[in-house]
Amino acid sequence: MSLQQLRQKAYENYIAKLIRQYQSDTKLLAVADRLMGQTIAKAGTGQLDDDGAAATAIRLYVKVAARQVPNKASLQARERLAVVIRETRSRLAQLKETMAKLEGGTDSLDPSVDRGQALADCIRSIEELADKCGKVPGLGAEIRTYFKQQEKRPHVVAAVKEAAAKKLWLAGQEYEKKDEVCCAMNAYEEARLQAGAPSALKANKRLRELQGDFLNRLAQKKCREVESCHVKYVLAEKMLIDNPKRAKKLFAEIADQAPSDSALRQKAKQYLRNL
Repeated sequence: MSLQQLRQKAYENYIAKLIRQYQSDTKLLAVADRLMGQTIAKAGTGQLDDDGAAATAIRLYVKVAARQVPNKASLQARERLAVVIRETRSRLAQLKETMAKLEGGTDSLDPSVDRGQALADCIRSIEELADKCGKVPGLGAEIRTYFKQQEKRPHVVAAVKEAAAKKLWLAGQEYEKKDEVCCAMNAYEEARLQAGAPSALKANKRLRELQGDFLNRLAQKKCREVESCHVKYVLAEKMLIDNPKRAKKLFAEIADQAPSDSALRQKAKQYLRNL
């Protein structure tokens, strides 16, 4: 199972845990309101919804609102969903308008705007809407369909690839300035996956140069192992309640792979002793 699949599994387990822990519609609605409130508060201070609180809240609204026999909580959940749908449709309309503008003639854009980067940002925003509202009946399918249509277009693919590759290329350059070669190599390795993008070609060339040094290859191997262990540790903690067998396996992998003198390895061993 890949790390991405593990992340998805951990998220599904989290949703299931919430539903089991707060079985009544009233309690589920309260949890959803709290999560949505956290998202709104973060947005007010310029922070990202990096823990998916909004998506979780919307999924809970959908579950409670779907009751065939209405109750007070389900009616309130439907009201919350109506607001979400209205605001999301407005945001989607804005993004579609932006897409049209970016694909228009050069006269439609400010000369200082990087068309490719702006196009990639727009597509990413549409994808975020699809992730957040994917479970909303009707609306989720509409957003996903539009996103899939756009992401297959050749010029959109090229823009998205270059935006991702350029970001990683610049990150790699910064790592090199700080003499963190192993992190730079990881960034370049990710960048070159965006095949065909100009920045991906630069990253691939620089990666091959750095790989010519055995010490660099060794440092990257250790760096990759540590990074993988950190991801596994976060996932294992989330799976402790719902999937303890899987959590134990992940902790065992960390105890085996993490550097012998790392705190992460010691924590994993402690969990294994307690499981």
